[in-house]
Amino acid sequence: IFYGFIHYVQSLCYYGLGHINIELRAFWVAYGCVFVIAVLMALLLRFDIVPANPEKKYYLNRCEYLGPVAVLPAAIGMSLDFQVQFDPVAIALCWVMIFIAYILQLLYSLRMLEII
Repeated sequence: IFYGFIHYVQSLCYYGLGHINIELRAFWVAYGCVFVIAVLMALLLRFDIVPANPEKKYYLNRCEYLGPVAVLPAAIGMSLDFQVQFDPVAIALCWVMIFIAYILQLLYSLRMLEII
């Protein structure tokens, strides 16, 4: 149940980010909504993940917190992508933020697979 619920909460982050930015064009509202849901996700991860076997060696210790952090570069990248004026530097920085978000999300997913 935890695994499904935590992914549902993370999908709310990305949905809120996309919907608020595209529908309302209110970037600070999107940041606030995403930050509150990311804090909820981090608290769920903190309170629900308890190591059952302390002798077991984990390769990705504390990488479960990269899931809530992955939304922040995505929010910055979306803000850069929806800016009014065309700027090649901003587009390059937007792609850097996208790849950072993807890498953080990949490490988070691998950690989730490691602990179940």
